[in-house]
Amino acid sequence: MDHLNRVQALSPELPDNFLVRATGRFFTSPEIADHLIQAILSTMRGRVREGQCVSVADPFAGDGRLVAWLIETWHSMGLPRVTWHASMWDLCEKGIEEAKNRMAELKGAGHDVVCEYQVGDSFRLSQAFDGNIDICITNPPWERLKPDTRELRGLSLDIREQYIQAMREYDNFLARLFPDSQPTRKFAGWGTNLSRVGLDLCRKICKKNGVLGIVMPASFLADHLSETLRSHLLQEGRLTDISYFPAEAKLFGSADVATVTMTIELGRQTKFSPLLTRYNKLLGIDSS
Repeated sequence: MDHLNRVQALSPELPDNFLVRATGRFFTSPEIADHLIQAILSTMRGRVREGQCVSVADPFAGDGRLVAWLIETWHSMGLPRVTWHASMWDLCEKGIEEAKNRMAELKGAGHDVVCEYQVGDSFRLSQAFDGNIDICITNPPWERLKPDTRELRGLSLDIREQYIQAMREYDNFLARLFPDSQPTRKFAGWGTNLSRVGLDLCRKICKKNGVLGIVMPASFLADHLSETLRSHLLQEGRLTDISYFPAEAKLFGSADVATVTMTIELGRQTKFSPLLTRYNKLLGIDSS
């Protein structure tokens, strides 16, 4: 992200929590991942033949856990043996190194996996992956793109002004590349939510009959500002599964927010009848 590159170049001794807040970087818990992976594989069941090559991508890969867990679960369920082509991208070089280690363990266990990794801004990298992914599984950053006093505190006035200017330029770039992700209105010129942009990115890189599984703030399914993207998603694909996890479950540590997973079969405009599952704060199922 351009504004982060700018501030890191000008102020290299930033604390780790600055980048966590600024990028919305939180790792997916096993409980959420398990439901999401089961929903993806249920949607994929019967569509893949023995020996087929299946492409899977996580544009916000973190340490590679979602792709690794999906491949392991596929095998444990006795689904057809396939060759995996895995693409993982992330801003954090350390995370990508951990992803490489996970994939090496899968190969050592006998899984047929070909891997591609990139360190960088996924919103820019996505332009090379337009419409060729079979399965996209991800948890995008959730941060709203706007100056945050917690981030600005401690920066000199000059660096602060350059950071805000770079952020505004980056916001304009995202609006040009992913127009459907933009809120219906902005306040004081700000309002882009990176989780919405991440969803729009995933929608673009998947094949027309691909499957997208994503972790999102629950607000996406209800707020007025996401109306444009939500409308496109429901018109262009078939939402097969939604699960809801309450904020009280504390699945992201200090990030106290209600969460959903969504599984979408793109290009399938059949009857709208997703499986809806509601979890309680103890991660038991209240209804399904």
